[in-house]
Amino acid sequence: MAVRVLRRAQLVPVVLKPRALSEVAGPEAPPFGVVVLLGHDFPIDGMVSLKGDPALARWHISDPKAIAGPIEAQERAFERAFREIEARVKIFASLSLDGVDRYAAERRLAEMEAAAVTA
Repeated sequence: MAVRVLRRAQLVPVVLKPRALSEVAGPEAPPFGVVVLLGHDFPIDGMVSLKGDPALARWHISDPKAIAGPIEAQERAFERAFREIEARVKIFASLSLDGVDRYAAERRLAEMEAAAVTA
């Protein structure tokens, strides 16, 4: 379903997968400037330390795979998730985070999320 949504949006799907924090926290991991967490439940305690001390963006996107019911409802959930992510990516791309410390960047990212949720 995700591939169909991407194709309808005239985007070429590539073979990528989300990675667990434990996968990107090892000694060979690259430094990060920003890490985007998707979902509604975010870890607060026990967050692994990532190289680069990245700012965290928390995007509250419902998991479209969690929708049960008819195929039409599932397709609508994938479409909704795509549109929500697309809106946030557009806002994120317009942010200037150069020369901003982590805490100021996280504040801007939280403001961005609040704007995206109310839009």
